[in-house]
Amino acid sequence: SEVLNVMLRDWAMVDNTGCEIEDGQHLLVVEVPEYGLVDSWSFEYVGDSSGAACRAANQDLSTVWFTVEELSVSDAGTMQEGVWFELRLISSEPLDIFWPQACQIDLTMQRNGDSVPHRTWSEACDEPGGSLQTIEGENALYWGPFFIDFAGTDGNPLSDGIWVVTATMTGTPSLTAQLAHTWNSARIIEEANSTSASESTEEDGQGIADSNNGVDSGTILEGDWNYITTDAGGCWLLVDLDGNEYPLIGDNTGADWQPQPLLQGAYWVHMSEQGTTACASWMPGIIIDEVLNERIVNPEAAAVEDEVAGEAEASGSVIGTPELISVIASTGFIGLAMLTIAKVEWIRMPASRWGLILLGLVKKRDTGGEYQRGRIVTYVELHSGIHFRALLSSLNMSNGQLAHHLNVLESEERIWKRRDGRKVRYYSAMLSRDTPEEDLPVPVLQPDPNSLQGKILEILDIHENEILNLSQKELAGKLETSQQLMSYHLKALEQWGLVEKEKVALRYRYRLTDRAILLINNHDLSIPDE
Repeated sequence: SEVLNVMLRDWAMVDNTGCEIEDGQHLLVVEVPEYGLVDSWSFEYVGDSSGAACRAANQDLSTVWFTVEELSVSDAGTMQEGVWFELRLISSEPLDIFWPQACQIDLTMQRNGDSVPHRTWSEACDEPGGSLQTIEGENALYWGPFFIDFAGTDGNPLSDGIWVVTATMTGTPSLTAQLAHTWNSARIIEEANSTSASESTEEDGQGIADSNNGVDSGTILEGDWNYITTDAGGCWLLVDLDGNEYPLIGDNTGADWQPQPLLQGAYWVHMSEQGTTACASWMPGIIIDEVLNERIVNPEAAAVEDEVAGEAEASGSVIGTPELISVIASTGFIGLAMLTIAKVEWIRMPASRWGLILLGLVKKRDTGGEYQRGRIVTYVELHSGIHFRALLSSLNMSNGQLAHHLNVLESEERIWKRRDGRKVRYYSAMLSRDTPEEDLPVPVLQPDPNSLQGKILEILDIHENEILNLSQKELAGKLETSQQLMSYHLKALEQWGLVEKEKVALRYRYRLTDRAILLINNHDLSIPDE
């Protein structure tokens, strides 16, 4: 018989993702289908061990979060003031991490505005390097606790300013988290030397709270800016999508930025207990670290039409702009009382209602009142558990008008309410008041079509019939926003059951759920056509 030797090309020892195969025993199978010939060869492979890091780097990180947790300030207001914190890594999907070295966390401490770090060091150095670690979905890794003080190597306090601590994972993938703390040694020394002067300043309503408790690593908040007046001065509030209110404490953007009436936006912020006396009722407050997205709302589109004949729109505690303060102040003591109402809905609503009665803004027999109350009852029946602010937005009523009709409906026992933290939720009388909290229905979600979430649903609806659904990166590009903000909203829409994802190759792609399609087709989401 004749032997035929065929020279084949060199094979790269890589897998189907283009990464080097793992070291160890492998089996090479050769087949010649035309002649029915099959043979195999076992061999030992030893490479440069780059495969694990390569595969870890190719993972989708849209569902991975590396955050600062359990942040607290010790010995606040003293020269021994310091910050305690932990680090957490969590993923909703299984995640592989390749650790090339023993130390897993690198930390850098630098004052905002300085060109070089004050200190750089490593932590979590107990594990051997060159290892691969797998985190199962919804499980977390924790590091710490770690402590940061503000004393230099010579024992003297560090320079005053905003100090930023950056934590970086040394593995692959490499992720980063940050925390910020305002260090003010001059204030501490001044307060220690002149306690009485400090107390006098606070009594004048201009003192700054000493405690830094509540500072955190940061989060995303999205909402509208409103200006509030109190007896101690004015305060800007960011009202988020759920109606929660956060006072503006400071701005670390480094740009000439300030809130203004009719401004909506998304911001990367961190919380702080520091703030002016005027904002004390809304603490903790927020410090803006980064402006992610902003837009000015069209005043005509935002205007509320009063649908009850003869009923003038009532002014609640929220004022659209500081220039209105002098006008409202002229209403006298009652107007001032209304302006000092706190942020909690269950306080503001009764005050708004009584303010309307005292000022004569609600007629005893308002024309069309029963029609409006019918609208409210129907809407509450369809959206059990809806809170006051969402109801206000959905029905296009003024704050005082809605509060008046809700009070009438409660007195007639056609609806009832239950307090839920800062919110008041409303339920139809068809649902028993004795229903346990865990059995109460969850209201159907209705994103504002003009919000980023509404636009995401609109884009997904437009591209619903395409072969390949859109990825997070493609959605961010179409809506001209950051992937960070897009990831935040996609996760929220997933939790609400309006969007689902599917992994295609190395990326997750998103599509509308049947529930979202049904709501869009029934016009419950009010998403406009393209």
